Amino acid sequence: MSKIKDNIDSIGGRLRQERKRVGLTQNELAEKMSVHRLTQINYESGSTEPPPSYIQALRRVGIDDRYVQTGNKSSPSEELSNATERLFMALCDALQIPLDKVHVAINGAAAAGASHSEFQGQIRNLVHASPLLNARNKVLVLDRDILVDIVEGLERCLISMDKRVSPLQKAHAIASMYRDFSEKGEIDVEMLEARARSIPGV
Repeated sequence: MSKIKDNIDSIGGRLRQERKRVGLTQNELAEKMSVHRLTQINYESGSTEPPPSYIQALRRVGIDDRYVQTGNKSSPSEELSNATERLFMALCDALQIPLDKVHVAINGAAAAGASHSEFQGQIRNLVHASPLLNARNKVLVLDRDILVDIVEGLERCLISMDKRVSPLQKAHAIASMYRDFSEKGEIDVEMLEARARSIPGV
């Protein structure tokens, strides 16, 4: 079975040539571009012309989209710009930032006359949109009802035991119980009483 020769005089041929250059199979490129494998095959064979959105998105995987479209190689400065965009997109992908928010940030940053503070605002929006970053740096939101029940319950137990404890010991006990009880979503009275008994008196 003879191999299909790349016809660099066509968009499909140049697409095939660039795909091979970056080391991707048709299946891999189809998956990265979110198209069906047969669609990718049709683009490369020339039976279907890829839409502009597909060609523009090729730079995200390291393919020279200008060369695919026109037959002219990108200049070194364009290659650097494309590499920067690929790196940025890869970072956003690694941080699980939704693609629509990435595009909003890119368009906002590219707007003529965008100030430094506006640019920083776009970065903040991207950071807030990352579930990965927010999971690692999450701010504790207290469940007021559980916290109040723990404090009141601990105070009752300590009074009934006629036990005095230092504020630091009490704070550690409350924090530990809050962590356990907030995960369960309810107060375990027996555990609370056991914890009160385990606190050394002063």
